[in-house]
Amino acid sequence: MKKMAEQYKKDTQDILDKCHTQVVALHLNQKTRSDPNKHRELLQNQMRLRIAYGQMDDAENEYTARNFEQSLYHFRVAKAYGIRILETVAYTDEADAKSDGLKVKDIKETYKKDKADNRNRIYEDVQKGEQKASTNPQ
Repeated sequence: MKKMAEQYKKDTQDILDKCHTQVVALHLNQKTRSDPNKHRELLQNQMRLRIAYGQMDDAENEYTARNFEQSLYHFRVAKAYGIRILETVAYTDEADAKSDGLKVKDIKETYKKDKADNRNRIYEDVQKGEQKASTNPQ
Protein backbone atom coordinates (compact mmCIF):
# COMPACT_ATOMS: atom_id res chain seq x y z
CA MET A 1 0.00 0.00 0.00
CA LYS A 2 2.92 2.32 0.67
CA LYS A 3 4.19 1.99 -2.92
CA MET A 4 0.69 2.61 -4.25
CA ALA A 5 0.36 5.73 -2.09
CA GLU A 6 3.69 7.02 -3.37
CA GLN A 7 2.60 6.49 -7.00
CA TYR A 8 -0.77 8.16 -6.34
CA LYS A 9 1.05 11.10 -4.77
CA LYS A 10 3.24 11.53 -7.84
CA ASP A 11 0.30 11.23 -10.26
CA THR A 12 -1.88 13.57 -8.24
CA GLN A 13 0.85 16.18 -7.98
CA ASP A 14 1.37 16.09 -11.76
CA ILE A 15 -2.36 16.61 -12.36
CA LEU A 16 -2.57 19.47 -9.85
CA ASP A 17 0.49 21.14 -11.40
CA LYS A 18 -1.31 21.15 -14.76
CA CYS A 19 -4.44 22.51 -13.08
CA HIS A 20 -2.47 25.25 -11.39
CA THR A 21 -1.01 26.31 -14.74
CA GLN A 22 -4.48 26.46 -16.32
CA VAL A 23 -6.01 28.42 -13.42
CA VAL A 24 -3.17 30.95 -13.51
CA ALA A 25 -3.59 31.35 -17.28
CA LEU A 26 -7.32 31.91 -16.78
CA HIS A 27 -6.57 34.44 -14.05
CA LEU A 28 -4.16 36.36 -16.27
CA ASN A 29 -6.57 36.44 -19.20
CA GLN A 30 -8.01 39.95 -19.60
CA LYS A 31 -11.39 38.63 -20.72
CA THR A 32 -11.86 36.94 -17.35
CA ARG A 33 -12.44 40.22 -15.56
CA SER A 34 -14.91 41.60 -18.07
CA ASP A 35 -16.90 38.44 -18.79
CA PRO A 36 -19.02 37.31 -15.81
CA ASN A 37 -19.16 33.71 -17.06
CA LYS A 38 -15.37 33.48 -17.32
CA HIS A 39 -15.00 35.09 -13.90
CA ARG A 40 -17.44 32.55 -12.41
CA GLU A 41 -15.47 29.74 -14.05
CA LEU A 42 -12.24 31.14 -12.58
CA LEU A 43 -13.74 31.24 -9.08
CA GLN A 44 -15.11 27.70 -9.39
CA ASN A 45 -11.77 26.36 -10.59
CA GLN A 46 -9.90 28.19 -7.83
CA MET A 47 -12.23 26.64 -5.25
CA ARG A 48 -11.79 23.18 -6.78
CA LEU A 49 -8.03 23.63 -6.70
CA ARG A 50 -8.13 24.65 -3.04
CA ILE A 51 -10.19 21.59 -2.19
CA ALA A 52 -7.82 19.36 -4.17
CA TYR A 53 -4.79 20.75 -2.34
CA GLY A 54 -6.65 20.30 0.96
CA GLN A 55 -7.18 16.65 0.04
CA MET A 56 -3.49 16.39 -0.80
CA ASP A 57 -2.68 17.72 2.68
CA ASP A 58 -5.05 15.19 4.25
CA ALA A 59 -3.45 12.42 2.19
CA GLU A 60 0.01 13.52 3.31
CA ASN A 61 -1.13 13.47 6.94
CA GLU A 62 -2.55 9.96 6.55
CA TYR A 63 0.62 8.84 4.78
CA THR A 64 2.75 10.18 7.61
CA ALA A 65 0.51 8.38 10.12
CA ARG A 66 1.05 5.19 8.06
CA ASN A 67 -2.64 4.97 7.12
CA PHE A 68 -1.84 4.23 3.50
CA GLU A 69 -5.33 3.11 2.53
CA GLN A 70 -6.86 6.36 3.78
CA SER A 71 -4.18 8.36 1.99
CA LEU A 72 -5.17 6.61 -1.28
CA TYR A 73 -8.77 7.75 -0.81
CA HIS A 74 -7.68 11.36 -0.31
CA PHE A 75 -5.37 11.21 -3.34
CA ARG A 76 -8.26 9.86 -5.42
CA VAL A 77 -10.50 12.75 -4.40
CA ALA A 78 -7.75 15.26 -5.21
CA LYS A 79 -7.25 13.63 -8.62
CA ALA A 80 -10.99 13.78 -9.30
CA TYR A 81 -11.06 17.52 -8.60
CA GLY A 82 -7.97 18.06 -10.74
CA ILE A 83 -9.37 16.14 -13.69
CA ARG A 84 -12.63 18.08 -13.39
CA ILE A 85 -10.71 21.36 -13.58
CA LEU A 86 -8.84 20.24 -16.69
CA GLU A 87 -12.07 19.07 -18.35
CA THR A 88 -13.81 22.37 -17.56
CA VAL A 89 -10.95 24.37 -19.03
CA ALA A 90 -10.87 22.09 -22.09
CA TYR A 91 -14.60 22.53 -22.73
CA THR A 92 -14.19 26.31 -22.46
CA ASP A 93 -11.14 26.32 -24.75
CA GLU A 94 -13.02 24.32 -27.38
CA ALA A 95 -16.05 26.60 -27.09
CA ASP A 96 -13.78 29.62 -27.61
CA ALA A 97 -12.09 27.81 -30.54
CA LYS A 98 -8.59 28.30 -29.10
CA SER A 99 -6.00 26.63 -31.27
CA ASP A 100 -3.47 26.30 -28.44
CA GLY A 101 -5.98 25.34 -25.73
CA LEU A 102 -6.75 22.01 -24.16
CA LYS A 103 -8.80 19.45 -26.07
CA VAL A 104 -11.55 17.52 -24.31
CA LYS A 105 -10.72 14.36 -26.24
CA ASP A 106 -7.07 14.55 -25.15
CA ILE A 107 -8.00 15.08 -21.49
CA LYS A 108 -10.49 12.20 -21.51
CA GLU A 109 -7.98 9.92 -23.23
CA THR A 110 -5.12 10.86 -20.91
CA TYR A 111 -7.04 10.39 -17.67
CA LYS A 112 -9.42 7.54 -18.58
CA LYS A 113 -7.62 5.10 -16.30
CA ASP A 114 -7.60 7.56 -13.41
CA LYS A 115 -11.31 8.22 -13.81
CA ALA A 116 -12.06 4.49 -13.81
CA ASP A 117 -9.85 4.03 -10.75
CA ASN A 118 -11.74 6.77 -8.92
CA ARG A 119 -14.90 4.71 -9.43
CA ASN A 120 -13.15 1.60 -8.07
CA ARG A 121 -13.08 0.06 -11.52
CA ILE A 122 -10.32 -1.18 -13.78
CA TYR A 123 -10.15 0.37 -17.22
CA GLU A 124 -10.21 -2.11 -20.07
CA ASP A 125 -9.61 -0.96 -23.62
CA VAL A 126 -12.05 -2.82 -25.86
CA GLN A 127 -11.53 -2.59 -29.61
CA LYS A 128 -14.45 -2.19 -32.02
CA GLY A 129 -15.70 -5.45 -33.46
CA GLU A 130 -14.23 -7.40 -30.60
CA GLN A 131 -16.77 -9.02 -28.32
CA LYS A 132 -16.32 -10.62 -24.96
CA ALA A 133 -17.19 -14.26 -24.61
CA SER A 134 -20.49 -14.52 -22.86
CA THR A 135 -21.25 -17.23 -20.38
CA ASN A 136 -24.54 -19.06 -20.55
CA PRO A 137 -26.35 -19.34 -17.23
CA GLN A 138 -27.35 -22.87 -16.40
